[in-house]
Amino acid sequence: MKCTFYRPETISTEEWDSIRSKLRADLDELETGKVPESEVIQYLEDLLLQAEPLERDPAMRFLGFDRPEHMPSDIRVEYYYWPTYLAAALSMKACLLYPGILEKVSLPRGESAREILCAVLLGCTGRGFRGHGFDDVRGLVEVTEFFVDHGARDFIETCGCPCPEFTECFTQALLFLLHGVMSGKVAGAWGDDYTDRAYDILEKAKMFTPEEEEPVEEERLYLAYGSNLNLAQMQHRCPDAHVVGTAELTGWRLLYKGSRSGNYLTIERAEGYTVPAAVWAVSERDERNLDRYEGFPTFYYKKELSVTMRESNSGKTRPVRAFVYIMHEERKLGCPAQEYVERCAEGYKAFGFDLVFLNEAYEFSCRG
Repeated sequence: MKCTFYRPETISTEEWDSIRSKLRADLDELETGKVPESEVIQYLEDLLLQAEPLERDPAMRFLGFDRPEHMPSDIRVEYYYWPTYLAAALSMKACLLYPGILEKVSLPRGESAREILCAVLLGCTGRGFRGHGFDDVRGLVEVTEFFVDHGARDFIETCGCPCPEFTECFTQALLFLLHGVMSGKVAGAWGDDYTDRAYDILEKAKMFTPEEEEPVEEERLYLAYGSNLNLAQMQHRCPDAHVVGTAELTGWRLLYKGSRSGNYLTIERAEGYTVPAAVWAVSERDERNLDRYEGFPTFYYKKELSVTMRESNSGKTRPVRAFVYIMHEERKLGCPAQEYVERCAEGYKAFGFDLVFLNEAYEFSCRG
């Protein structure tokens, strides 16, 4: 296994395709597990040296065949981003096969292999995994499937991804597919249906839990204040869950926050504010499904709260302890997608909550 990556002096898509095919062949060979560690170390030394900083954002590095501003936008994904995706996958797979290998990679000028890999992974997030133009969803499906197939989730969980932006982008891509599967369709701009393919990707990424392997465990109480007020959505995500009451989160404020890939509801401490919530009883399996869906612990973290619950069946009130998902506070305010707002509004109506809470959160967050 030898790294032969190079950048041709003249534009030639045929030559570019050949170089990219060699990278894919290298990845296939590496995945056999038969390449000696010494060869992989040399390969990474040669490969990572080829990662060039993006002029307008040097924190990102790419293995594209030309400067992006010189490339037609319709081929930029194929010949600027895909070689970078392949280099990232090769590096992550090497780390999985040979733990600690990055510390053995020696680079000139005192550069760190981990830092360069971080920059390459950051480069992979430049388009949010999406394709060009009308192929944006198809591109996201293909790139997400590629990274799932080549161990990105295992790398993040076991090796400690050096680039949090990549972890977030990968998580958000899976959540996008999960949203689509749960709502019934993952479709491209031309109506192409990727639902079955998305489901397969999510299964491979272990975003779904096989029924026969997961017996129902002891229930816990969960506070839902956003899209998980939607009864149909919760039925899909958490098959064992059932509503036991409602509560008010006093001293908390509803906000939309997130990232470039989307903004979603969260709560933050704020005197004088209240957030209505549903109280679900969920099984251990349900909670694991929720963890995956909410991007825990990267996107949301969990917190136990003491609240007064009004029981659904009797109307009586009693103090309870329940867990809630809260987005990491450093996330920035932003406007959510209309489809997400409507899904939350359906849940509010189902529980008889005043839509003023959602409206105020929308107006404040979009101004911020």
